[in-house]
Amino acid sequence: MKTTILNVFAVALLPAYLFAVDGQVLVSQASVTAAGGYPYVIAQAGSYKLSGNLTPPNNVDAVHINSNNVTLDLNGFTIGSATCVPDTCGATNAYGVTASHTQPYYNITIRNGTISGLGVGVYLNGDSFTLEDLHIRNLASNGIFVTWTGGNTPGSVIVRRNTIDGASAGLVVTGGALVTNNTFSYNVTGASVGNEFSSTISPALVMGNTFFSNFVSLAVYSGGYLNNVFSGGAVVYGKNLGGNLCNNAVCP
Repeated sequence: MKTTILNVFAVALLPAYLFAVDGQVLVSQASVTAAGGYPYVIAQAGSYKLSGNLTPPNNVDAVHINSNNVTLDLNGFTIGSATCVPDTCGATNAYGVTASHTQPYYNITIRNGTISGLGVGVYLNGDSFTLEDLHIRNLASNGIFVTWTGGNTPGSVIVRRNTIDGASAGLVVTGGALVTNNTFSYNVTGASVGNEFSSTISPALVMGNTFFSNFVSLAVYSGGYLNNVFSGGAVVYGKNLGGNLCNNAVCP
């Protein structure tokens, strides 16, 4: 009886970050510190969910994904600095979420929160990615960058319902992608997608997005664009599939 009571008491003292809710591993500033600090490494497949804001030190990455089949739900919280404004961001060399610069990974979803005041918001290497319902803002470099090392190119990338503003390039996908219902504003380049040198991937489709006050709005290197709204900033590559508005007029 005494042993049972002691065991129950010991379990009660375990930190909350060790427990999963509905199969999701909870991640917070406290759990990152307990795991050894930043970057927080996701090394196993599964579902991960923020339970608070993550604020890494300057020039230190926030989250590294080192596994296939990962879902990261920001749960409405912020990675980086929630108060950072342009030209005051300290962590200019850091990544919000990155999945390897050398080894490709697959089947990764990142959703539902803010990444702010870092060098790059999201960098993914591989294929079969979904990025949705993110607000990525005030970055020194790229908002979202998706590529595939080793000579291959991504062929199945979904980027939808995101807001990306204040970046050098809001979105770069070096392969096939569906880019839909996003807003790109105040970036040097709003979105650059597709790969003109590969004929083996699905072409990119950029559909139903809003581009506002970007220096260059859109470049589609393989594929086309449909039902977008452009206000300021040129479309420099891509096939006009119709329904696009350029400065309140039908795009030529």
